[in-house]
Amino acid sequence: MHYIDVGQADSILIQLPDAKNILIDGGNNADGPAVIRYLKDQGVSRLDYIIATHPHEDHVGGLDAVIEAFDIGKVYAPRVDPHLSNL
Repeated sequence: MHYIDVGQADSILIQLPDAKNILIDGGNNADGPAVIRYLKDQGVSRLDYIIATHPHEDHVGGLDAVIEAFDIGKVYAPRVDPHLSNL
């Protein structure tokens, strides 16, 4: 398990014994390149699973860049009601 340094935001890489990679959250919008660089430094070429915990920018902001940079298996994200103003 790797806690990726994205300041006050969140991003966690889990590498399983069967060589599968899971990314939980991707930091802020500006953190995308740092997350990509960290993943590549760890030898990651594919993310089998991406988990977006909730739709706040400090958790999902960098995921668009990550998704464009890697081969992705499945993405899991919560269903969000767009009419809720507190998100």
